[in-house]
Amino acid sequence: MRITIACLLPGALAFQARTGQHSLSGTGQRIHPHHHRLHAFANLFDAPPSPLSNLFKSSPSGTTLAEEFLEALNEKRIDDAMTLVGEGVEFIDTDFPSPFEGKEELENVLRLASSPSIGANKFIIDDVAVDKKKNKVGIQFHMENADGQRGKIGNAFFKLDESSGLIKEVFVFREHAKSGETNLKVLRGASQIIALAQDEIEEIKTTIAAPSGTLSPPEQYFQAWNDRDIDRACSVFADNVEYDDTQFPAPFVGREKLDAHLTTCAECFPPSMSFVVDETIDGGDKFMALWHAENNGDTLPFTRGCSFYNIKGGKITKGVDVVEPAVFKLGGVSLLANTVLSEPIRLVPVAVWLVYLYVVFFSDWFFGLPATSLEQRTWEEVRDLSLNFFFVSPILNLPFAPVVHPMLEGVFNLLLSWAAMFAGFLSDERKEKPNLLPMLPTVIGMQFLTSAFLLPFLATRSTEEESPVLYQEDLSIVAQATESPILGIAMGGVGTGAIFWALFARIQDFGWDTRLQSFLDLLSIDRVGSSFLVDLAIFAVFQGWLVDDDLKRRNMDPDALLGTLCKFVPFFGMAVYLAVRDPLPQNGIGDAEQSS
Repeated sequence: MRITIACLLPGALAFQARTGQHSLSGTGQRIHPHHHRLHAFANLFDAPPSPLSNLFKSSPSGTTLAEEFLEALNEKRIDDAMTLVGEGVEFIDTDFPSPFEGKEELENVLRLASSPSIGANKFIIDDVAVDKKKNKVGIQFHMENADGQRGKIGNAFFKLDESSGLIKEVFVFREHAKSGETNLKVLRGASQIIALAQDEIEEIKTTIAAPSGTLSPPEQYFQAWNDRDIDRACSVFADNVEYDDTQFPAPFVGREKLDAHLTTCAECFPPSMSFVVDETIDGGDKFMALWHAENNGDTLPFTRGCSFYNIKGGKITKGVDVVEPAVFKLGGVSLLANTVLSEPIRLVPVAVWLVYLYVVFFSDWFFGLPATSLEQRTWEEVRDLSLNFFFVSPILNLPFAPVVHPMLEGVFNLLLSWAAMFAGFLSDERKEKPNLLPMLPTVIGMQFLTSAFLLPFLATRSTEEESPVLYQEDLSIVAQATESPILGIAMGGVGTGAIFWALFARIQDFGWDTRLQSFLDLLSIDRVGSSFLVDLAIFAVFQGWLVDDDLKRRNMDPDALLGTLCKFVPFFGMAVYLAVRDPLPQNGIGDAEQSS
């Protein structure tokens, strides 16, 4: 515990020094809201058994609810996992910047993490601590990939609701970079600087209002450390103890090595720093503690940790410390990277997206000025094209309809009708299949920045299961509306009209002999118009990326002509596909008709 925190304290202490925080009572004693937990440790374990005690052995296999939850995640049975979770659950994965609050938010992230496109990393449970009196379960685990290779180790803390028996609070800690030795050196210097910067430093002596004989060995360890009594701290460990601080390259084996290391840590840490235990799980020979660090009575940021201990004969024989990562919480980045890297083909839209952004927004060698130059003529062109959206204004001869080059109008409206047809694949996102980037906002964004929204969505979307069971009622109201064949017919008609408009409209202003050349001359100085042609090419290449999963949802033959048409015939193939594809069944109706 104290070893691990060496990696976090230099930044945390510096943060506190900059803010000038300190909290001392008038009597020189620290006052802290967590003290009541420490004072009550002796009474916690004498509490009468909870009526939920039988829930810890509720399954035929005799596993705890927490173990069942992790096993369901391993097997990607998210529906089963969520039956074990209460509505107001708080799930804190310290790899992420904020907790997942409530059942709906937790389910969404768990489904994203269990997408078929992401590798099958599993929780392998190494040890379990159960406190039946307080309805708590602590799990020590390590990760394992599909090839059986061992990954990160971690600790997980579960608390169950007393009334419902469901999981109401979870903390998950995983190991990170093993930089403890380097950080101890930094901490020694940082502590000296902090000592000089503070006007007053009080040595914090965290005490527990109970005789030491009533405390568990881990609690005695915490108390002795805060008193900086290393001999007493080490006395609670067995001679052959194995202490794995996950910030260091290897466990400390034997009490002598642990003693030497704790002594070094005590020399590096400022005397005003202490550790506060927030929660414990006392399973007799198994013990888990949630804790955080404080300096002069003020909580230090990014210093939460979780420790798991094995106890035999009143001595700690094994300990594992895991702490939250400091400052940078990369859980979301890791989830994004795992999704993209799960299939190498996903790197294609990523690469195209990066090139697209550079060419359209920043390059100075492509046609026209960069979009970031905010040229006045560009804004006027965008305004005029928007006023003539889908040709409504010029067809009705409205007085405010501007005169725009018909070929530019045609390209613009063909592009927007094509982008709108992607709404026909909104069934790609639903409760059981969330995407990292939600699809409806993506389709809406495509009406403004087209490929800038489409490409990252394609790279990060989750993959459909092999045989999904999907009904119209499973979709949102908007997605149900876009299931109509009218979408393909209407947008196909608009796109076809856009082509005819480009070729034949405004003949009096743009004659046959100058029509094409004037359009090319316009594009040579027009970044917006030339980017439309780039978008059309991107749409043509990536149009078919959503088709295979859509065919799965409809139980259609993936090798059928219709699917091939949509994949390889730009625009018109998609329009025909959306117009004639099999509809999703209505719940109960399809089965009844099939049985009849």
